[in-house]
Amino acid sequence: MKTTVQRRFGFCQGQTYPAIVKKVKKDRVFFTLTNSSQEQYEAVYYIHGEGFNPFHFFKNETEIEISLLRFHADRRLYCGVSIEVKPLHLPLDAYILKHPIGSIVTGIVEKIKGDKVILRLDQFTTAIVKRFKEAKIGESILCTIERVNEKKHCIFVRVN
Repeated sequence: MKTTVQRRFGFCQGQTYPAIVKKVKKDRVFFTLTNSSQEQYEAVYYIHGEGFNPFHFFKNETEIEISLLRFHADRRLYCGVSIEVKPLHLPLDAYILKHPIGSIVTGIVEKIKGDKVILRLDQFTTAIVKRFKEAKIGESILCTIERVNEKKHCIFVRVN
C-alpha cells in the first residue's frame, strides 16, 4: 500500500528508477527524477567518507540507475530536497567484485593525513591504511584488503 508521500511524488521507496545527474558537489550529488506523470523532482545522494571523488565518477546530464532510500517531510532541513537516493553502481562496488576481501592489491600513496595514509587503488577507488614509516607520496605499496565499510564507501587495507 502506498503512503501519502509516495502517492504525491509517484515513486516507491526501495524501487530503482533512472535519474539524470543535475549537479555534483564535494559531499553530495543532485539528480532529476521523472515520475509516470512526467513531473520532475530533485533528489540527492549524500557522500559519506573519503572512498571516491564524485567529480570523477558523476558527470552532469548523464543517466544513472538509482535506488530511492527515503522521503524527507521537511525540505528546509535537507538542502531543499525531499527525496534521498543512492546510485546502484558505485566505483567501490565494482572494485570489490574484482578484488574480494583478502585479495592482494597494489596502491599508490596519494595523501598522508595524521595517522592515516590514503592509497589510490584505481582511477575511482581509494583505500585507507594506518600510517607506516616508509610512506612517501607517489610510492607504490603492496597491500591486502581487510574490510569494506559500505556506508562510508571506504576500503581498509593492511600493508604487506
